Amino acid sequence: GKEKQLEVSPLLMSSSQSNLVFA
Repeated sequence: GKEKQLEVSPLLMSSSQSNLVFA
């Protein structure tokens, strides 16, 4: 969910991938 996305987002630095993985 978005909660994890906030933690992983700075690690991946890729909003497009984050959205696909945590859609």
